Amino acid sequence: MSSPDGTTLPVVFLERLFGKDVSISDDLRERIVSCLDRLEETGRDMAEYFTPAEGALLCEVFKNAHFEADRFDEWPLLILWDLEDVEKYERLGNHFGVSVPHLLEKMEDFTCSQALWLFAAIDRFWENRRRRGDRDEFYEVELPVKQ
Repeated sequence: MSSPDGTTLPVVFLERLFGKDVSISDDLRERIVSCLDRLEETGRDMAEYFTPAEGALLCEVFKNAHFEADRFDEWPLLILWDLEDVEKYERLGNHFGVSVPHLLEKMEDFTCSQALWLFAAIDRFWENRRRRGDRDEFYEVELPVKQ
């Protein structure tokens, strides 16, 4: 994927992240670009995986979630544990019109990449709401996917 000036978006992202004058090793740059590419590919694969109501429920449940990076391999299971652990999750599911047991079943085989994509999508959702100053209640959320 390229920007209008022909540079790849991961390169533009790296320049914003580290600055144009900061030198990072080619190996590190390559690894970061590879991770970003994988995340983008996962996003395309996840298109329409969740219904808008499921997206809303996930955004609500995980709006303040924080998982330690050193537990990355456990993330898919941590998501399920957190979702099951939310007090009155069935009532929350009813509020959003979602069958939480069905949602848990859909997420049982989540990979680490899918979990990372989900957290990135939820973070973008809440950041966009904060920027807009949107305080209205929501019942449907289209989790963002890059086309």
